[in-house]
Amino acid sequence: MTTHRSPESRIAALEAQIERIKTRAERAKTRKDPTLRHMRAAVRQIDKAAGACGDRVVRGELLEARTRIAACLALGMGLEAVPPRGAGRGDGNGRR
Repeated sequence: MTTHRSPESRIAALEAQIERIKTRAERAKTRKDPTLRHMRAAVRQIDKAAGACGDRVVRGELLEARTRIAACLALGMGLEAVPPRGAGRGDGNGRR
């Protein structure tokens, strides 16, 4: 048995789909912003440096810098703060 949707229901579904497409397009435009692209690269490089660092003080400073850049990045993209890669894994000392 098939149920037919009313024209109003179909219009509402199409409007919701249009909004999803607009949101996706805006997100893609944001991803192409050179400033944000370089900030994402900086966060990745800081993650690598912190993972390879043996000095706790330096690693702490790197993670602090990462937190600040990630917060700026989140503001620029309208997102939540970017969690560190591997967050929640390991023993908490940044090594595997």
